[in-house]
Amino acid sequence: MSRNAALFLVMCLVWGLTWWPVKVGAAHVPPIFLAAARFLLAGALMLAWVGRDAAGVPRTGHLVQPDQVAARGAAARRHITGIGG
Repeated sequence: MSRNAALFLVMCLVWGLTWWPVKVGAAHVPPIFLAAARFLLAGALMLAWVGRDAAGVPRTGHLVQPDQVAARGAAARRHITGIGG
């Protein structure tokens, strides 16, 4: 079995078995709590995934400066609307 097939199988199992925790959880806690828990868990997983590359993110020098953003936005607005210098 290839790696992609194994990952697909794991994804199908996780996705297909989510009904059981939802059914059990809905019987014991309010739905808003379950939604909040899902978003917190997903956010933590995404933060961990992104955090592994945090050391390679440039801190200064390579990022666009705020005055450049403002100038580009003004130029785009003049181009789109035809209003202004």
